[in-house]
Amino acid sequence: MTKVLILEAHQVVRKGLEHFIECHFKGSVFGEAATVSEALRLATGQDWNLAVIGSIPGEQSVLEVLKELKRVQPSLPVLILSIYSEVEDAIRVYQAGAAGYISKDSPREELVKAVSYLSEGRGYVSAAIAEGLAADLQRSAGEPCHLHLSDRELELVCLIASGKTLGQIADQLGLSDKTVQTYRARALEKMRMKTNAEIIRYAVLNRLEDLPVRGSQHSA
Repeated sequence: MTKVLILEAHQVVRKGLEHFIECHFKGSVFGEAATVSEALRLATGQDWNLAVIGSIPGEQSVLEVLKELKRVQPSLPVLILSIYSEVEDAIRVYQAGAAGYISKDSPREELVKAVSYLSEGRGYVSAAIAEGLAADLQRSAGEPCHLHLSDRELELVCLIASGKTLGQIADQLGLSDKTVQTYRARALEKMRMKTNAEIIRYAVLNRLEDLPVRGSQHSA
């Protein structure tokens, strides 16, 4: 018997997930949660084989909810169903404790595999995400390219990786928007990148988000 806790804001989606899982895993037992507080209550009160997190109601992020869920049930395998399929998003949820991550537009077979793996205590990485991770690891196998950045450029990269906009970064560092854009252009050129998404991916892989950022104290 597979016991599945589902956190999903939309009832139609919750019921659809239950029906689909039940069709492939007969005798499954489900816990439905439309809110984070209800999910935490169910997670605390019962033992589950796995939890599935879909759409989150309110303003909390998936990462925040995942961390809360892992605090009350540290050993609970959690599968994230995301509308995104970016590698950096997958990396972040895995680092936060998720056991599986698939996008909502994945083939149905992907969900079956993920539920099967997690219910057996195994992690699951989709083929598409695995390919992206492999490409990133291969790219960063040589000398880390952030070592060629100035202090200010590295600081900028870390702030971009933390999710801040260029305007917010300019305010935090006490710089003009034009100056921040110049530092960004220099950093992209030195790292042979073109977009903020590439910066975020690289920063997560190399744990740049753990580096201290000290406001406007660094020199260019």
